[in-house]
Amino acid sequence: MLILSCKDYNDALNSLAKAYSASIDAIKSAQNTWIKDEAIKQPSQTPNLLMHIYAELGGKDYHFDLAKYYHRAACFNKTTFIENGLLSARDGAVLFLAQLSRFIIKDDTKKIKTLALQKLIHRLSSEPESGGPHAFTSYDEAHFASKSGLNYSIPEFFQDFIYENQDKFSYDFEKIISDNFKQCIVEFSATPECKETYIRDLWRYCILVNTKGYKPDNYHLSGHKGKGTPINPDQILDIYFI
Repeated sequence: MLILSCKDYNDALNSLAKAYSASIDAIKSAQNTWIKDEAIKQPSQTPNLLMHIYAELGGKDYHFDLAKYYHRAACFNKTTFIENGLLSARDGAVLFLAQLSRFIIKDDTKKIKTLALQKLIHRLSSEPESGGPHAFTSYDEAHFASKSGLNYSIPEFFQDFIYENQDKFSYDFEKIISDNFKQCIVEFSATPECKETYIRDLWRYCILVNTKGYKPDNYHLSGHKGKGTPINPDQILDIYFI
């Protein structure tokens, strides 16, 4: 069973070579044929053009079974994922709140849980694609995600809660989470929703990291949307604390 991944540039290169049953030099040759400056001007077209160029150079069709993805999380302990895998957005939120309740006065627990879940449940009812668990295609995206606008040190649904309800409680929620939860990246394997899209993302990543001005937080690949289907514990490959 062939599993592709995008841990870093060399890993992405190796994955493309494996998928096409080609040498790394052949993959690099296809990349070098495409002018890097053009990749910046037309980033959405880069993967298509690279795949076309590779075919013109005599490349074969790609084949693979699974892909690795990288989920950014604030976790109470490592066994959370080993025992439960990655849960859907709603179930994951319920588990997070149960862990958070250890540091909250019992009388406040139910109020916080109700308020924190209200908006999430409303969002899930109107956005089926947001069912989670969400994950990034590349390790870089997951590691540097907090620089791209969202504070990934706190679960997204709970950021909404803090913003709207902080003044109703006397807790410093951000400090509680910072002091008691660890930042980590959960690496897991899954079948891509679209294998062609995943291959295109690998091509695009390889071009972007070799482009002048590249920053690990200034691009977004397709990722894993989850749609409410959990990731089983046996799909968890590694957990990196950051």
